[in-house]
Amino acid sequence: MAPGKHAKSPVLTALKKASNITRAPIHVHISQSSLQKISKKHAERVFTYFGLDKAPEQNSILIFLNLKNRKFTIVYGDEIDAALKKSGNGNYWELFRKSFQEDLQSTQFENALAIAILTIAITLEKLFPIVTVQDF
Repeated sequence: MAPGKHAKSPVLTALKKASNITRAPIHVHISQSSLQKISKKHAERVFTYFGLDKAPEQNSILIFLNLKNRKFTIVYGDEIDAALKKSGNGNYWELFRKSFQEDLQSTQFENALAIAILTIAITLEKLFPIVTVQDF
């Protein structure tokens, strides 16, 4: 690699791609503390703290990941769940969690997280597409 050049993080690249294909914002919170438990309740507090529960479309997603124990939880706005159920993907999160957990155990966390972000974005692309002026 040339001096002064830095490799792009696959996570940042995935977040940028996701923001270009869906209007459902995907956020990531990474904890490196071995003392911090991953609980749905704690993740919901983080979701609220960052104001993700106030999104106008209720379509924000937070992936909360602990690097030390490779555990995670996902919190999402009400409209995400409703749209997935309406589209026939009512068990989406169950399947996603299984796949993401397998990826976390078998590959570098950055790659697993990037795959997870893009998987969510591609799924939500049809449900929450980017709307442009040309679409009107």
